[in-house]
Amino acid sequence: MIGIADDPVSLEFYATRASVFNVHSITVAEVPCACPQLNASGRCDIYPNRPKACRTFKPGSTMCLAAIQRRRPDQVAQILALLK
Repeated sequence: MIGIADDPVSLEFYATRASVFNVHSITVAEVPCACPQLNASGRCDIYPNRPKACRTFKPGSTMCLAAIQRRRPDQVAQILALLK
């Protein structure tokens, strides 16, 4: 997720390449990508040293589930099974 300028040119550029939304009045873009650190079972291979973004939300929270569905649509079932 990256912060972007709230102007028409930036919004148009990112809207064609990413999901654009507001978080606490800040316009951000989330560019879809697969995490290269997930192993075949959907577990994080670098968990102790994972990125800050992975530590932001409490596992299983509404925001966590929304992020999983946005960022890993092909791995939702595997990741949700790990949260149980």
